[in-house]
Amino acid sequence: RGCATNQVNTTNERNQNTSAGTIYLQGKSDGEKGGTIYVRNQVNYDTSNVATWIPAAERGDAAEDFKKAKLVIADRGVVAIGADIRFASVSVAARSKLDLHGQKVKTIAAWLGGDKLAPGTYTAANAAVSDFVTDSGEGGSLVVTGGATIVFLR
Repeated sequence: RGCATNQVNTTNERNQNTSAGTIYLQGKSDGEKGGTIYVRNQVNYDTSNVATWIPAAERGDAAEDFKKAKLVIADRGVVAIGADIRFASVSVAARSKLDLHGQKVKTIAAWLGGDKLAPGTYTAANAAVSDFVTDSGEGGSLVVTGGATIVFLR
């Protein structure tokens, strides 16, 4: 369910410098590297000052490894993007944030607060995404390509 608290002293004080918990789930039908990345906090605990970095360079993650994965940010989770990256889909719940950090995030589909975002290119300043997307860097964008359209002619 995510990271709620860390015991940092004998008074059981909460550590607000702990990022949200991150879980990767991959089912049989997802295929290699095609699962879902969940970044979630405890619903009533705010660590919005700390982000979970994707890709995590210190873990050896490569941006190319995420193109089939779905990203879900919920329960006040914050994800900061460390390199231009592509996801199969992105979902950001209310009170949660996607920090572009000056990078480009491409995805086929995006949901913000449960509403599907129309295809297009969005910056953090765009009113359609401003409650869910920030950019602590400069020049970041969220690019929603939309699904492929197949037309049959007879």
